[in-house]
Amino acid sequence: MHFIYPKKQRNSKLGKGVASTYGAKDTCPSTCPMLKSGACYGRSGFVNLFFDKTSSGNIRKELNDFIQSLPLNSIIRHNVVGDLCLNNGGINFEYVNAMSESHLKRIDVRGWNYTHAWRLFENNPFKHIPNLNVIASCETLQDVKEAKTKGFNTAIVVKENSTPKTMPTGVKICPHSLSKGKITCFKCRLCLKKDYPYTIAFPLHGSRKRNWKAEI
Repeated sequence: MHFIYPKKQRNSKLGKGVASTYGAKDTCPSTCPMLKSGACYGRSGFVNLFFDKTSSGNIRKELNDFIQSLPLNSIIRHNVVGDLCLNNGGINFEYVNAMSESHLKRIDVRGWNYTHAWRLFENNPFKHIPNLNVIASCETLQDVKEAKTKGFNTAIVVKENSTPKTMPTGVKICPHSLSKGKITCFKCRLCLKKDYPYTIAFPLHGSRKRNWKAEI
């Protein structure tokens, strides 16, 4: 994995003050619609450089050591790229357990993650970890409905020119997108809220966005 400490964060969306991890390419589920269509933002540009340099190691120890080393009351975005799968398509339980254990050991460190692998889980295994919010990355409103039945909070990709007025009931656009980048994840922290009742909408972004047709 690749780890970035809060003070060294250069991701303008996350903002300085957010720790982050980058997974390897073989951790993404082959069934991910964004990957299959060629629309994945992680496969091009700046973040792809981390993708190419990242390989799977002793995830359990590496992630635990990293989170244990973070300053008091840190926040962390897991898997800016990468996901929770193995290269055979199954769930990467080593990473699942590593995230769970690390956050339970450091209850002051709050983290979030988006996963396209939510379909592989019978139920959300992170639901009862108070300082870790794993959000199902959805492509359709039907996906949102299904993910919610499994206990996941949800996010969905919407059309590039979306506005609050074009969103259906229960779907709210990410504040970073609405503010044209002025509000960072460090300032917002919406994705850290496990009791957030809405689906977070992300307008299409990345150099490959033309390869995806959003439902809403």
